[in-house]
Amino acid sequence: MSFNSLLETEIFGEYFSEYDIKGAKEIQKKSIPPFIDGDDLIVLSKTGSGKTLSYLLPVFQKLKILEKEGRHMEKASPQCVIIVPIKELAHQVSAEAKKISHHAKLRVKSAVGGQKGKRVQSFKSSSFDILVATPGRLHSMLKSKEINFKSLQMLVVDEADQLMEMGFTKDMLAIKSFIKTKVQVAMFSATEPVDFSELTANVFSGYEFNRIHHSASLQTTSNIETFNISLEYTEKKSMLSQFLESEAKGSGVIFTNQKEIAEDVHKYMETISKEKKLKSKIYLIHGDVTEEARRRRMSDFRKSGGILVTTDIMARGIDVKGLKWVLNYDLPFEAVYYVHRAGRVGRHGTIGLVYNFVTKKDQKLILKINESIASQTALNISPIAVRGGASGSSNKASKKASKKTSKKATKKASKKTGKKAQRGSRGSQSSKVTKKVTKRRSPRYKRK
Repeated sequence: MSFNSLLETEIFGEYFSEYDIKGAKEIQKKSIPPFIDGDDLIVLSKTGSGKTLSYLLPVFQKLKILEKEGRHMEKASPQCVIIVPIKELAHQVSAEAKKISHHAKLRVKSAVGGQKGKRVQSFKSSSFDILVATPGRLHSMLKSKEINFKSLQMLVVDEADQLMEMGFTKDMLAIKSFIKTKVQVAMFSATEPVDFSELTANVFSGYEFNRIHHSASLQTTSNIETFNISLEYTEKKSMLSQFLESEAKGSGVIFTNQKEIAEDVHKYMETISKEKKLKSKIYLIHGDVTEEARRRRMSDFRKSGGILVTTDIMARGIDVKGLKWVLNYDLPFEAVYYVHRAGRVGRHGTIGLVYNFVTKKDQKLILKINESIASQTALNISPIAVRGGASGSSNKASKKASKKTSKKATKKASKKTGKKAQRGSRGSQSSKVTKKVTKRRSPRYKRK
């Protein structure tokens, strides 16, 4: 279906042709008409299905109609506020909105933590149509009267499930208290956790939401392959070195649980990159990296590719085209974040690879992660094999998986130890491969 049947496309000028947007996706077909009609919406659709344009396009159309009607604009008072949970997603949504605004001639601003000086003053003194903001920053701006909601017509909440996970309910309640008149509310979410009703009941009590389910969010896909690398905790760096040489093809993300580990891994990778003349550019992002540096590094990563070392700050909502693989250097403490991390790949019809470093210490966590994997249906992710041998995979599958795991690295390890490397223990039926690394007296490794 073309957008001509959904929107007044003349409003958007050459936007669709400039960015080669030819037809509406399923979620856009379902959500744009009721959005334009003024319905309050809860839209459930997996990441990468086209949610962002599902709300940006109707927002721009409705604001352009208000503009034609001669609606008076108040300073520091946006007509639409889009709330997202993290800075990086705010920048991503804002960038997409500005692509449209270039043609539709509306004003877009973003507000995230860390802004100060002239950027703060610019909110007070200017008029703008759309504000993309994180909850904490938006709340503080309202309290300090940097902005107000006098002109507010629409409130969009993106990644609403993550807002719940990250504990933003109090901020959302505080933000809602500044809304004195009825505004249209649209919430977009990849999943619907058990406590999702808490957000609607507490924050948006009295609203009757039109619920829209994207069929793809209720179906599994087959775009993600999983490879489990069994090793001791102290062997992670050595295995990382082999992984980078033999498996890390194309752009990827390495996830750690703590910023200190991310920094250590990044420093180690820079060292071995020089020694082994690896070609991939290496980037580091965590919560203590400045906003300006994060934006610059993400922009470079998107444009040039390479390897991003990060924490769970980048696990949700971030879309990087061409991303080939994810390595969980650490399995996440919060089981649901395994699904979020895996969801960075296998998008836009491509095949994504997820690699896991699995240690003895991870066994209890694996059970929780597998429960999280089983409880969602948006992604077809294999469970992680419990160490010690869950039953199941056929010899054929194991052999195929073993071929996939670095022949080069296996031969190298065999030469160093003087013994032939042996195939690893079997994983669960749906797990692609389990690798076992044992450390000998010398600092050399072999795979079994």
